[in-house]
Amino acid sequence: MARQKSIRLKILSLIFASCLVIGLASVLATFSSSRSLKINTAEQLGEKRLAAVHRELGTVVDSVLSMLKYYQKQVDEGTLSLEKAQDYGKELVRAMRFDGNNYLWIHSYSQEAIDKPIMVMHPEAPQLIGKELENYKDMERYEFYNVDGTVFPQGDPGIAHITGVNLFIDMNRAIEASGDEQSGIVDYYWFKPGHEKNTAYLKTSVVKLFPDWGWVVGTGGYIDTIQADVANDIAPIAAELDNSKVLQIAAVVIVAVVMSLIGLAVTGIMKKSITGNVQRLRSMAEEGEVDIDIPQAELAREDELGQIAQACSSLSESLAQRCDVAAAIAEGDLRKDVQVVGDQDRLGIALSGMVEGLRSRMDILDREAQGLSTSANEITHASEGLSNGASDQAASTEEISATLTEVTSSAREAADAASKADSRAVEARDAGEAGIVKIEELNSAMGEIQEAMEDITKILGSIDGIAFQTNLLALNAAVEAARAGRHGKGFAVVADEVRALAGRSAAAAKESAQKITTTGERVQRGLGAATAVTESLREITEAISETASLVAQIAEATSQQAKAQEQVQMGINRIEGVTQSNAAQAEETAASALTLAKSASIISELVAEFKRPGSPEPETDAEPKLIS
Repeated sequence: MARQKSIRLKILSLIFASCLVIGLASVLATFSSSRSLKINTAEQLGEKRLAAVHRELGTVVDSVLSMLKYYQKQVDEGTLSLEKAQDYGKELVRAMRFDGNNYLWIHSYSQEAIDKPIMVMHPEAPQLIGKELENYKDMERYEFYNVDGTVFPQGDPGIAHITGVNLFIDMNRAIEASGDEQSGIVDYYWFKPGHEKNTAYLKTSVVKLFPDWGWVVGTGGYIDTIQADVANDIAPIAAELDNSKVLQIAAVVIVAVVMSLIGLAVTGIMKKSITGNVQRLRSMAEEGEVDIDIPQAELAREDELGQIAQACSSLSESLAQRCDVAAAIAEGDLRKDVQVVGDQDRLGIALSGMVEGLRSRMDILDREAQGLSTSANEITHASEGLSNGASDQAASTEEISATLTEVTSSAREAADAASKADSRAVEARDAGEAGIVKIEELNSAMGEIQEAMEDITKILGSIDGIAFQTNLLALNAAVEAARAGRHGKGFAVVADEVRALAGRSAAAAKESAQKITTTGERVQRGLGAATAVTESLREITEAISETASLVAQIAEATSQQAKAQEQVQMGINRIEGVTQSNAAQAEETAASALTLAKSASIISELVAEFKRPGSPEPETDAEPKLIS
């Protein structure tokens, strides 16, 4: 009996040891399975999250490329210059932000200079704009590097294994290697906005080429932010797995004590249930499936497995509802609201904030587009009025210019005539002065003649006196000859001849004196006339001098007037040029206003495609219009 009891104890001990072994094995298997499941789930969620981030970044870049294509279309249509279109594109990238501080940038791409990119626009590093980026290596640019949460100084052995990249050249090479896709993904270290700029964080970026302008548009996200999002996403799942693990261990221990076979069966059932829920979560994460089918029996369970099933069902419904909201947003319908589960519902809060933000921005954009359209119309009307006024002013200025041209020509002719009259007056004055000189010389000569005639008169008086004396002598001779008788007869004849000669000489002298007296009187009258002529010439010369002075003044005034009129003509010509320029600028302003009005209309049409609260319900047979 004691031996049989010993055998029973051994059997019980064996059964108990088997239960313990099976229980411990089950516990160890549960721990290993749970840990492996956590690791696999974390890795899968991390990979899926990174792929989702790349898709989101690509969507943001695509939205910018769509606007650049729209600007290029306006350039092709001639409504916008290429320089202005590129300025719009730069301003769009400079002002655009998403997910807080995330931004975009633009650098150049050329097949001929693929390794010599130039920064076109960078809102967070404006000092790089316009500079070549051929030697921009990330591991040589910063003092510190944050690697998996640990900060290392540059050159530290702990980061020696990180080779780094030549950022923008590697981006261009990635685009070149992608072929027709013209896009690429590059990971590198870069400073984080809102943090110290001397510390770099690992960042992943998506870049795409806009071939029309040779621009590469890129944006990125920081790996530590992505890892934090993955940790937040996996934390609830890990907690539920930990809770489930405790229940599994308790169940295994209880069942192992009662019966190893039942424990094994229960362990199998529990494992199957957990595997099913994990598979459903994997389908959500890997395939994006939200409409999962959970058996009603699992949902009806009241234990932790039922809670897991119910949590999966709630997650599926929540994701489905948010997918519907995202699909409606894609179709331009902003009327659907997002149901936020609680304060920890980051996706719901973010999606709700996105919808509210889009509504608010669409309302603001709508109002601004209407205001822009009104302002463009006002500018158009004002420009048309200014253009018409400038045209009228140009016509009036042209008429005034023509009249001033004629007046200037007449003034110039008058100035020339006055100059000629001045020259003639000067010549007449010189001739008058020369005449006065000649008359004075004539007066001088006639005075000398008068003096000579007076001398001749004196001489003739002397001759007359001599003739008188000769006549007396002849008479005396004749008397003496008569006394002499016959002997003085010849002498008497001579005396008679001498007396006759003296009489003739006296008569001639008297006649000459009379003629000289007459001539002297005439000379005297000539002198008086010459003197009068001299005075007249002097008066004429003085009058001519005054006239010449007046004519010179007139000529000077006429010349100054002609110059002043020429300056006025030049001023009128400049006014005419400015008026024509104003008219041309007014026309350009009107054209720009029309372009602005057209852009405002396009913006209004784009805004109108978004349906906001208060908008009418869309027709059921109408196809959804996607916003491109």
